[in-house]
Amino acid sequence: MRITPQDIFKHEFKQAMRGYDKDEVDAFLEMVGNQMEELIQENAKLKDDLKELRTRAEEFEKRERALEETLLTAKRISEQLKENTQKEANLILTEARKKASDIIAQSNEQVKEIQKTLTSIRLQRDQYISQFKALIEHHWRTLHQLTENEVKEDKNG
Repeated sequence: MRITPQDIFKHEFKQAMRGYDKDEVDAFLEMVGNQMEELIQENAKLKDDLKELRTRAEEFEKRERALEETLLTAKRISEQLKENTQKEANLILTEARKKASDIIAQSNEQVKEIQKTLTSIRLQRDQYISQFKALIEHHWRTLHQLTENEVKEDKNG
């Protein structure tokens, strides 16, 4: 059974012949009752303070968890960005190498075509020179024969 300050104030003691001084007992009971009231109020305040501190501690714990989750999320995002950037860089590098390889292959094909064209032009040149020489020689022989025929006619004639 709990005793309240009111119980202390209202409590009546039996009187005996050689009992305690009633005024002294009443004063003591009043003092005990007042102190008990103060203790109850202080206890209630301490309970309220404790409740408030627990609430604040829970809020701090929630904030701490939220911050930890935010940090983990930021770390994951950072790692994902890093990974994506690396993949993109590798893709760009691969594409650049392929383009360079294609350009080199295309350039090699152009060089081969130019070499074929040059060979063809040289062949045509050589054929033209041979034909031109043959034509000159033919005209030379024809001219020479005409000259010999004229000399023979002049001698015969």
